[in-house]
Amino acid sequence: MMKHIQLFKFQVLLLFLIGGWSSYSQDKSNDFKYYNVNIHEFDAIKYESEMFTKNKIAKKFKIPINFLTKDSLSIRENVMINSIIGKAQIVKFYNSKTILIIDNNLKDITTIDDELIQVLYVLDLEAFLAFYSSKPNDNFPEVNTLKLNVRNDKDDLDIEKLAKVIDENKGILARYLDNQ
Repeated sequence: MMKHIQLFKFQVLLLFLIGGWSSYSQDKSNDFKYYNVNIHEFDAIKYESEMFTKNKIAKKFKIPINFLTKDSLSIRENVMINSIIGKAQIVKFYNSKTILIIDNNLKDITTIDDELIQVLYVLDLEAFLAFYSSKPNDNFPEVNTLKLNVRNDKDDLDIEKLAKVIDENKGILARYLDNQ
């Protein structure tokens, strides 16, 4: 039996910009070890490194089994977004290539014209949350130095600015970027 560490839930408003935190709760009733961040129209889960069969992952995350390339996988992040282009799911693994599913169809990220999906596809979830927070985080010094460049006049995270900062600072942010 797999052990669960913590579940964090946060509710915020997500339009083109992301607003502030409003709630927090814990749950210890799940097989997978993770913490969870819920944002309106956005649900993201970060997992510890453990191996699971592709059948268990397919069932748990409602991923068509033919999208999974290995018999045994270690899931790292599962991000789901309801966007203007459809219901998107980004699944990152410790030991396999990231997959992007939109409306139950496997997609190539290069064909997607949605900046939030593109940002979440390449940026580590914890780094995204560090950019999101207006407070400095000692675990993300590179993010702290760039944080002012991704905020709007109301101090909200601006996804367009974040996408530009990521593109212009790939070397500085390399340890937080996937699929590059």
